[in-house]
This record gives sequence, structure tokens and C-alpha cells, in this order.
Amino acid sequence: MKNENQNIETAYDNQQKLSNKNSEHDTFLGWVKRHKKGILIAGGTIVTIGASCLVYKNRDSIIPLFKTIKPEPIESNKPMVSVKVEIPVVDVIPENPTVDVSKIINNGNPFPVSLHPRNLSNGRNASAEKIAQAEKIGLRLEKNQTFVNKYEKNAA
Repeated sequence: MKNENQNIETAYDNQQKLSNKNSEHDTFLGWVKRHKKGILIAGGTIVTIGASCLVYKNRDSIIPLFKTIKPEPIESNKPMVSVKVEIPVVDVIPENPTVDVSKIINNGNPFPVSLHPRNLSNGRNASAEKIAQAEKIGLRLEKNQTFVNKYEKNAA
């Protein structure tokens, strides 16, 4: 019985809410809100037609008014002055000759590079093998570092 009463009350409340919403839309203010764009367009059209009718009706007095307006030529108070200007000729400045920079050092003979740590980009770390190699010679690698083995090179 309680369940049925609650269902009836809920249905009654929902019906009242719907009827309140419908009554809001049925008022004049609700109608204006729903048709705002059309009302603005119609109002603008009516004002334009009214202004056109007034101009057409009073055209006999408006035309002479426009005929009395005379365009005045624009006069410049500054007299024209001509000045001779000589533009100096500038010699073309030659570019510095490019010098080839050689990255070859030690006359191209290979030389040894010792074991050393190398910095890595953020988020990259050394492998377990490289960490073990570094600890073997007593070197502790920091975050984002790896260990480089010996090798030979002949350029910088």
C-alpha cells in the first residue's frame, strides 16, 4: 500500500512540474522568448519600410537640399618643390671567403679515447650491463648517464 501511495505521489509531482513548464511556455513572455529572432527581423523590416515611405513622401523637399551641397575642391596650401637628389653609388662589398674548417685532428691518425661516462637525454638510462662495467672500475653513474667503452677516432 505504501508503495502505491509513493508511486501516486511521484506521478502527481511529475504532472505538476510538467504543467508548470507548459504554463510558462503559454504566457506572452514565453512566446516572445521562443520567437525572438523573428520579432527582431520583422521590427527591422518595419522600420526600414517606414523610413523609405517618409523619404519618398518628402522627396520634393529633400532633392533641393541635396542639390545645394556643392563639392569643394581640396586645395593644398603647400607649394610643389622639386629637389634634385643624387644617390651615391655604393660598391658591392665582397663577401668574406669561406674557410673550410677541418675537423680532422692529429693529421688523421687515429688516437685512443678512454673509458668515460656520457650524459643521456631525459628519461633515458644506462643498461644493466653498462652499470656493471662502470661499477667494476669504481665509477658510479648518475641518473641519465651511461658508460662508454674505449675506442679510437681521428676527427673531433
